[in-house]
Amino acid sequence: MRMPRFGIKAVMAGVVTVAITLGGWKFLERRRTLLARADYHAGHEAWLLEEVTPGAPGYLHHWPASLSQLARDPQYRREMLDYHARLKSLYQHAADRPWVVIGPEPPQPPMPIRPLNEASMTLD
Repeated sequence: MRMPRFGIKAVMAGVVTVAITLGGWKFLERRRTLLARADYHAGHEAWLLEEVTPGAPGYLHHWPASLSQLARDPQYRREMLDYHARLKSLYQHAADRPWVVIGPEPPQPPMPIRPLNEASMTLD
């Protein structure tokens, strides 16, 4: 039986097909990863909006006293909401363009240091 002969054009077409398939697979994988990160930050944003809003159901019911005190700080709460909203937007945008390289995440806003006293240890 005679072996089939492949010309250079057929071999190049095969290499291109394999390269496009593998590249597309990597882009889909990267897109899934970026969408998962966007969902993570969207969940944190929604949780902060829900849990930290005074009067909302379950308001700070499972936070340690030190964190609940910090959660009542409107400036810190706003910074954390902005942080998660920015990262959610960044990852959603990057998921639409998985070939674009994104830089490192910005640092999380630092927790303000507040002295704790007996009155701040109780939940309202």
